[in-house]
Amino acid sequence: MRPIIRGDIPTENAIPITFAHYGKALPHLVRRIGLYCSYCGKRIENSPAIEHICPKSVDPSLELDWNNFLLACKNCNSIKHVHPDNINESKKDYFWPDEDDTFNIFTYEYSGKINVKNSIPPEIKEKAKKTLELTGLNRYDRGDEIPLKRREAWGVATESLSDLKKCETEEMKRQIIRTAVSRGYWSVWMTVFRNENNILKSLIDLFPGTNTKYFSYIYQDNLLSKTENSEKLINLANRFQIPNEQSSFHE
Repeated sequence: MRPIIRGDIPTENAIPITFAHYGKALPHLVRRIGLYCSYCGKRIENSPAIEHICPKSVDPSLELDWNNFLLACKNCNSIKHVHPDNINESKKDYFWPDEDDTFNIFTYEYSGKINVKNSIPPEIKEKAKKTLELTGLNRYDRGDEIPLKRREAWGVATESLSDLKKCETEEMKRQIIRTAVSRGYWSVWMTVFRNENNILKSLIDLFPGTNTKYFSYIYQDNLLSKTENSEKLINLANRFQIPNEQSSFHE
C-alpha cells in the first residue's frame, strides 16, 4: 500500500474549494496522487471511486471533507464499504496511506499474498492485520481479481528486472518505469526491484504524491533533490495521469 501525500485542500483564486459533491474532488485527487487505488494499488481504468476514509454514514459532516478522501477501485471500495468494522471501529485502529508508512509494514509475495512483516512490534502487527482485513487485501481466493492482478504485476515486474540485468541502459530503465506507471501495483514493483536503487527512486518520484519521508534509506547514497530525475521520465509518467472528466463517481 503506497503511502501518499494528498496535500492541502485545492484552491481557486487562492480560495479553498468548497465541493458541492464529493465527486467534484476527483480531478484534484488524480493530479495529487495519481489514478491508482489507494489500497490495492492498481491503475484505475474505469469508474474511479471517491473513497471516504470515515464513511459518510458514520459521520455525515465528513462527506465533503477533502481530508477524508482517497481514491479506490470498485473492488476495494465495495469490500471496505461492507466490512462490519468500517462502521463499528475507530479510524485510529488502522493504518492509512495518507497518514502512515503503509509500505514498510507489509511484505508482498509472488503468489499475490500480502502479509504483515514479522519484524514489526506486536502492537503494530495487530493494527496492520486489522488494516488488511478492513481493506480486503488479505483475501486470497483463486478467483479473486485483486490477488490475481497482483500476481500478474509480479510476473511483469520480474520479467522487467530480468531484462534490465541483460541490458542495463537508460532506455531500458525508462521502459521499466513506463510499464510500472501504466499498470500500477507500486508496492509489487518496489518489492521486485528492492536491490535497484535507481529504479526505486524513480518509482517513488514518478508515482504522483508518494510520501518520500518514509524512504530516506533509499536516498541515502544521493542526498540531492528528487528533481534530479530526468525530464523524460517525468514526462512519460505524466502521460498516464490525465483525469477523465467523464468518469462516473461512486461512494
